[in-house]
Amino acid sequence: MPPVKEITIQADALRDFVAQLFARAGIPEADAALVADSLIEADLRGVHSHGVMLIPGYIANIRAGRVNKQPKPSIVRETPSGVLMDGDNGMGQVIARQAMAKAIEKAKQSGVGVASVFHSTHYAAGAYWGLMAAEQNMIGIVLTSAGSIIAPFGGRTRMFGTNPWTITVPAKTEYPVVLDMATSVLAGGKLAWAAVRGDPVPPGLALDSEDRPTTNPEHGLAGRLLPFGGYKGYGLMVMVDMLATLLSGAAIGPEVMTNVRGGQDQNIGHYFQAIDVSAFIAVDDFKARVDDYTRMVRASELEAGSSQVLMPGEREFRLADQRRKDGIPMPVTMLAQLEKLAKDLGVAQPW
Repeated sequence: MPPVKEITIQADALRDFVAQLFARAGIPEADAALVADSLIEADLRGVHSHGVMLIPGYIANIRAGRVNKQPKPSIVRETPSGVLMDGDNGMGQVIARQAMAKAIEKAKQSGVGVASVFHSTHYAAGAYWGLMAAEQNMIGIVLTSAGSIIAPFGGRTRMFGTNPWTITVPAKTEYPVVLDMATSVLAGGKLAWAAVRGDPVPPGLALDSEDRPTTNPEHGLAGRLLPFGGYKGYGLMVMVDMLATLLSGAAIGPEVMTNVRGGQDQNIGHYFQAIDVSAFIAVDDFKARVDDYTRMVRASELEAGSSQVLMPGEREFRLADQRRKDGIPMPVTMLAQLEKLAKDLGVAQPW
C-alpha cells in the first residue's frame, strides 16, 4: 500500500484550531485551550496515539452527553499528604491538571503528595501531567486505567486497558527523564493511528478476534493487544488497576466499556504522585546528578548496528524541538476527519 500523503502544519496554528473546535463543542475556552495543548504536545513528541487523532472520539462523547462540559471536581477525602477527588465526569485533562496541582501542593507540605481520582475520562498522554511535577523540581508518577483491550496472561477475555505508567524526573541542563509507556506491547491508540495511515503493524503485537496473530491494525482493534514482556507486563497492568481504580473507587476496564456502551459516565480512575526532591536532597545537587547520569549512560559503548544511546523520553524531546520549528506532519486521512468536524462546528481550518 502506498504511503498516505501528509501535510505539515505549524503547531501554534493547529493548537488554536483544536482549541476552537472544543470551544464550539461547548467546552469553556480555558479548558478547551488546555485540552488542545495536551493533544498538540503529544503530536509534537511523535506520540500521535494521544494527539489530535483523539478529537473525533472526544467530540462524539461531548455531543452524546458522555462528558460533563463544565465539571466541578471536588475533594471527597483529604489528609496532609493526599486527596481523593471526584472528577465530576469532566474532560480528563481538566481533572488531571487539578489533581496533579493538588499532589504538588501536598508534596510541598509533606515531601510526597498523592491525588487519587475517580469519575474521570481520558486525559491523553501521561507525560503532560508528569512534567507538571518536573517543572516544580519534583518527580512525578502518573497512572491511569482505560477501557479493556487486553486479556490477562494466559486468558483471552479483554479485561484491562493499556494501563500506562508515567514517571518524570527533572534535570538541570539535560532533558527531563521521562518514562511514558503502555503496559501492552503497543498502545491501543497506535493501532488506531496505523489504521488512519493505512500502515501494517509489526507481528507479535496484537491478535484478531479469533486469537490469530495479525499485522492488520483494524483486526487488532477488533481483537486484543498483548502485554509487553508476557507475565511481567500483565503484572504491571494489574498494579495500575490497584492504584488507579481500586484505590479510588473508579471503574475497572470491562466496566468502563459497559458504561460507555450504556450511555453512562465512564468513571475512569487516575493516580497522581509528586515527590519533592528538596525533601530528600538539595535540588541543584540532584538535578546535576541526573545530568551526570544521563551523560554516563549516553557514553555507553555502542552495540553493533546502533548509532546512539538515548535516555527515556529523549527521542520525543528532540523531535518536539524540531517540530516546533518545522511543523507537525499530519496524514490527509486524519485531516479529512478534522475537516468534517470543523465544517460541522463552523471553525476555519489552518491548512
